Amino acid sequence: MESIKRYTPKEVLAKLQANYLQEQQLDPEVEGYQEFTFETTVRTWRDICDLPEPYKLAGYFNQLFGLNISVEKWILILQPERIINLRVICEYIANHAVKITD
Repeated sequence: MESIKRYTPKEVLAKLQANYLQEQQLDPEVEGYQEFTFETTVRTWRDICDLPEPYKLAGYFNQLFGLNISVEKWILILQPERIINLRVICEYIANHAVKITD
């Protein structure tokens, strides 16, 4: 029987980190061997991972976590990107994304 469970913010951050490790193998623009934490700002994280502008991140987050959140809502969450940190993003995703487990 399948049950629906939510991610924890720590699991969300781990998934973002795993995605970064995979991307640095494939994309020469991704900075190698950088660490990011809950305190890392969205802007710094975008620079490390060579991620697109915030409005394009909506599709990235929606696809990675099976979400259906509007671009407009993501913009409100991600801004100002020099102040908002990954803790805010990870907590938001954890409150909205579900994972299906056996």
